[in-house]
Formats: sequence, structure tokens, C-alpha cells
Amino acid sequence: GDATHLETACTAPSGYVASSTDCDDTSATVHPNAPELCDGRDNDCDDSIPADEADADGDGYSGEEGDCDDGDAAINPDAVEICDGEDNDFDGRIDEALADDPYIGVACQVGFGRCATPSVTGCVQDEPTCLTEVELGEAMDEICNELDDDCDGLTDEGVGEPVMARALAPGRNPVLARREDGYLMAW
Repeated sequence: GDATHLETACTAPSGYVASSTDCDDTSATVHPNAPELCDGRDNDCDDSIPADEADADGDGYSGEEGDCDDGDAAINPDAVEICDGEDNDFDGRIDEALADDPYIGVACQVGFGRCATPSVTGCVQDEPTCLTEVELGEAMDEICNELDDDCDGLTDEGVGEPVMARALAPGRNPVLARREDGYLMAW
């Protein structure tokens, strides 16, 4: 019979059997003498589902049914792929549904100045982020050259203020050269 719906009759009504030990009258494969099938159900009516068929995280899939992480309901064959570095839908690919995301795979830069290295955006902690698994350029002492030589995000700091050159007299042909410290010399 069906434990939620009781019927008393001299003969079993249509859809019911005479045995009260049958735990699911709607399925011919579920009854007290049925073999256990790998379907996540109690086929033999002994009030237990085999441990390898149990759905531990309640997402509707057991390990036998393709749930590769039965401790996390967000990971199963019907899950939607999200930006988290995980294979949410267990198809062997990570974050693949995000290939059309306009923020994934975009060119970006890691570091500053001389240390800047080109990279691309990818998924990091649920957000599109400039991937930092790249080798940065080498820092050096700051000089006056309008570049960030020491890779701190600032340009020409600590080397003095830029100066304005005086106008040279007409008809003179000055020679300009950059000194080792980055300043220009004129003569």
C-alpha cells in the first residue's frame, strides 16, 4: 500500500496490490523481493538506500548518478557553470560557460612601470580578475625619465622636480644629451 493514502477494501483497488509491505505501488520495480537497482531508491522496501546511491548533498544526484562532489549541492550534472574555478556541471571543463563573458579573457596588465607584464582576465574568487600567474619585469632605481622604474606605480618620484628649459637664443644650434641620472644637458 501507499503509507500516505490508506484504502480498505475486500480486493485491491486498481493501482494497488494486496500486500501492505509494498512501499511504492506506483513502480513495478519496487517491492519487498525486488533486487536493489542503482537508482537512488529503496527498491526492496527495507527502508534504506545503499550508501553509494545516497544523495548526501540533496541536489538530486548521488555519486553513482554522476555527482562528482556529493558534499556540495552546487556541483552536479545539471548545475550552472559559474566563475569560481570549479567544474560545477562535472563535464571535465572549468568555467567553460564563461567563454562568452565579455570580462573573461580580456587583456590586462599585472604590475607597474618596468615591472608591468601583459596578462588576461580569468575567474578568481567568483570575479573576473587579471590573472597574476605571470613573471613580472625587474625593478631598478628610479631616474628622471617619465617611467616608473622602481615598479611602485609612481613616476619619477624622489629624483627632483622637472625643470623648464630656458629658451635658447635664435641662431644657436644646441646639443642635448641625457645624462646617466636621467637629466638632460644642453650646450
